[in-house]
Amino acid sequence: MIAIQIDVPQSFRPKAMFALKTMFSAFSVSVTFIDVDIKSDEYPIKMYYGLNPEEHISKADIVIRASQKTIEYFEKQTAYEAENVFYIESESVQLPVLFGSGEQTDEIINADVIASAFLFLSDWQSVVPGPRDAHGRAMYKHSVQAHLSVGMRPLVNEYADFLTSLIKKKTSKKIPQKTWNGKKLAGVITHDFDRIKKKYPGTWMREFVEIPFLNAHNLPPGARWRRFNLSLKDLMASDDGYERSIRKIFEFEKENGIRPTVLLKSIIKKHKNDARDYLDYPFLDEILALTKKTGGEIGFHSSYMAGFDQQLFEREYQQLKKRIGTSPKSHRFHYVRFNTDYGLGIPEKFGFKTDSSLGWAEQSGYRTGFTHPHKIYDTRNNKPRKTVQLPMMLMDMQVFQYMHLDLEAGIEIAKKQVDTALRYGGIVVWNFHHHTYDIAETGECHLLFEKSLNYLTSKEPEFLTMGEFYENN
Repeated sequence: MIAIQIDVPQSFRPKAMFALKTMFSAFSVSVTFIDVDIKSDEYPIKMYYGLNPEEHISKADIVIRASQKTIEYFEKQTAYEAENVFYIESESVQLPVLFGSGEQTDEIINADVIASAFLFLSDWQSVVPGPRDAHGRAMYKHSVQAHLSVGMRPLVNEYADFLTSLIKKKTSKKIPQKTWNGKKLAGVITHDFDRIKKKYPGTWMREFVEIPFLNAHNLPPGARWRRFNLSLKDLMASDDGYERSIRKIFEFEKENGIRPTVLLKSIIKKHKNDARDYLDYPFLDEILALTKKTGGEIGFHSSYMAGFDQQLFEREYQQLKKRIGTSPKSHRFHYVRFNTDYGLGIPEKFGFKTDSSLGWAEQSGYRTGFTHPHKIYDTRNNKPRKTVQLPMMLMDMQVFQYMHLDLEAGIEIAKKQVDTALRYGGIVVWNFHHHTYDIAETGECHLLFEKSLNYLTSKEPEFLTMGEFYENN
């Protein structure tokens, strides 16, 4: 057990507790928080975090200085200035720290990794005012991670390792990593099924007018005409391209023991960035059956506007619940788009156990800096939310559409994320869409899907659905 005395003003105390509890959730260790001075023989591992570290050098194994300046920063709720970052050495790497000082002593740690972890875990960068893209989303290019070129590094895990290495140095006690049913990493594979039927007049207009002639997707001439020919062949086929793609997704996952989380739409108030509602399509019954056959889970993929409209979210949720005959417990917002002030609280209000909306739209990587599932923080009410967040670290459209990478580069990102999860005992959270095997629309996306999952499977992870992560957190 680790006993932690937090000696900071009440406004910051819940934030510090949240950061510390979340960091240590990556390990098989219990944490208790106390309000009084630690007695030297009461707990096996003792930590102090507060404004008066000099008074606790003889009472705690690990003493970390908090600063009034840092506490005041979070009270003001302003954007972080990345120029304030400094570096310390940890595990033979240079670790960027956002608060405190780089001047360390044997008795007191002046690098405030706790406040730094909170900034990432709370998704603070999207809560405070800052630039947004055309969809109102916080952008990777304006993040601290982008400024430091560390988007593919889970900094919160690195902060946690820094603390456990200090514990080992000071007490000779090694803190073991958390495992997933005895395995060193876990994986959750999700699918946003935005559409399940391809053959509509709108599809013909898109594929034979908007893309080849109006160049709606800004493709070079060769790519446009290649897609035109492939789409013509696909749309003239006797079956439906999206249905064919979805069946292949399930077939691959069943063969490889992968139990997917399938996120379904329930459109009521259609926006131009939403597909039409498909809950009355007979093919949906086949999707439900295939999900059950693979041991998967059905979740809710709410619409483009639902993260800004609680009543709309509720109507969509109730409609999906009625159609599938059960209450979905896992969720992701369409376009990973939501009101950053209160949007992540909407799924919580309707009993959703897990959400996976915290990923950058345009960049793979670790938006909250952590490879483990964790609760998200309610900055309005200064407390953790109940819903567990499974930060999405890779999406097929990121690789090809936003990052403009080729297949091999995309596979390398996926492999690196698997290796990172294995290193920290964490999880891999990936998302692939309904048209994964639609070569006309997504090119080599099916190869990214297969090769990435083959590499993940080779590491023998524990595959769980989104809802099952709640039970394991």
